[in-house]
Amino acid sequence: MEGFNLIDVSAKLSRMLLEYNNLHIHITKVVDKSTFETAPSASSIAANDLWYDDLDHVILSPEEKERCHLKLHRAIGCDGHVHAVAEGLKELCDSGIPLSYEGDRVVDIWVMNTTMFDVSDLPSTSILKLRDPISGVTIRVLSTYEDQDMLRSVGADVCRRVGFGVPEASAAPKAAMTSAPHWWVAAIVEGQGERRMVHVDVCGAAYGDSGFRRQDGELVSLLVFTTPVYELCKSLPKRMVGQDLSHKFLMEPNVSTKEGKIKFLQPLSVRHLRSFHAKDGSSVEVTPLETFVRRRNKNGVLGAKWSRLVAALRDELVLITPPGTGFVVCNLEKRPELNGRKGRVHESVILEPPTDRVPVWVDGVGNPFKLKTNCVRLTTRKQYSSFEQIFQRVQKASRAIEEQIDSVKPVPKKAAAAFSKALKKDAVLAHAWSTLMSGKMTVSFFEDKKFVQGIRKLCSPPFDAVLPPFMMPPLTDGLAVADHPKAAETFAILKMCKTAKLRAMEENPGIVRGGAVQVDKGSDFYQVLTRIAEKVKADPGLTEVFDMMDRNHQFPNPVKQLEHF
Repeated sequence: MEGFNLIDVSAKLSRMLLEYNNLHIHITKVVDKSTFETAPSASSIAANDLWYDDLDHVILSPEEKERCHLKLHRAIGCDGHVHAVAEGLKELCDSGIPLSYEGDRVVDIWVMNTTMFDVSDLPSTSILKLRDPISGVTIRVLSTYEDQDMLRSVGADVCRRVGFGVPEASAAPKAAMTSAPHWWVAAIVEGQGERRMVHVDVCGAAYGDSGFRRQDGELVSLLVFTTPVYELCKSLPKRMVGQDLSHKFLMEPNVSTKEGKIKFLQPLSVRHLRSFHAKDGSSVEVTPLETFVRRRNKNGVLGAKWSRLVAALRDELVLITPPGTGFVVCNLEKRPELNGRKGRVHESVILEPPTDRVPVWVDGVGNPFKLKTNCVRLTTRKQYSSFEQIFQRVQKASRAIEEQIDSVKPVPKKAAAAFSKALKKDAVLAHAWSTLMSGKMTVSFFEDKKFVQGIRKLCSPPFDAVLPPFMMPPLTDGLAVADHPKAAETFAILKMCKTAKLRAMEENPGIVRGGAVQVDKGSDFYQVLTRIAEKVKADPGLTEVFDMMDRNHQFPNPVKQLEHF
């Protein structure tokens, strides 16, 4: 079967968090649309009971009240929410529940976190504030280091009255005070030979309107966006960071392509990966799903209530599994000899009236019969990797890079000395070399006549001796574009594409897919691509140069791109 939609399942888990661990405050007064006075509650409060009945709700619509409740619930304790979601996803995967996204199957699940989740640009009106009715102190409902300092300074009584605990002391650099530690989940999905990351943030509601979505008619806290699959590297040793991160990996802002490694920065609007733009050494940390759940459970399990909720979700999904889906019998007490046998689902169950049994065929049993859902373990390939498996892949990638470096023959001393001397005297050569060493070179750089002149020198004796062999093909391919009679028109089209792509990414970060922008018919970007494709198709010279760039993996031919629609 294709699999259950990852986003639908994540939305269900997000809703379940409200039932598992709700707020312990009442709102006693609405000061304005983002500021409230509260009173503590000894028991958890459901959404309908959050607002006192005698409050004047005129200034808040029902949906605004619902959004406030979700923001309050997700603004604090993000790591705990993600712990619950991670355990839920692991339990579903272990039960054989197949997950997918837009038809692509889930092949791995990671838990992400960053200590530098920048929220400095959030408008004040989108941040909830709680005012203590006794002291008059107003506290923002955010977990930034600045707000944690505020909670520590006002004391335990004020914190208790507004429904917060006193956070532990933490040392954060001054530049990080407007940032918060943040956690979310990312799934690696694969389809048609392409992999991408689907980021799922159940605490998204706390950080803007994009963190809300309607799922099955209900408002849930869920932010979803896609990116390329970033490369991982081993975490830094304890002596460098002051804590043991040996169970984690660091995500690098690099993506492997057919041309090699490229640095891929998301738009600044994607605050989860904004640290890649920073110069403060902050990073995004990755913990394999299995490792994260095991380590968190050492510090305190989520308990029977969450297990029951997840089991109910699993049963719901098993009941609607398509007919013909394979499974293995398990947990059967009355006929234990059937445990371990394979079978297939006979028919899906419509959940009216409610039932906990699914019709199945079992190998060696003549007629179909019904099994309880907890006796059915769907057969699907494992959907998450162990720490050791990821570690081996990271090591293999590192060795491949080292082998490539080792394969480069050392530059003769005379040639190296002559090149070093030439760099000091020849500004054109120095310009080309510094651009090349920056790692940011694209085919568009070959529009710069000074750069092209310098590259010609690098590719010719005696300076070609300093270039590793693997660097020569992309340079000669770029020179071929620069020398083409249609070069000027080509570079103008590349600029047009880049401008349209950046605008589309800023307006909607979620359209990034596999390192490229996913084009929707009717969008402005689609209209730009259509005009460009028509121009290229009508001109044999442009067709030739764009076919050449497509063949050399320098730039995709827009005519071929639109053939997929």
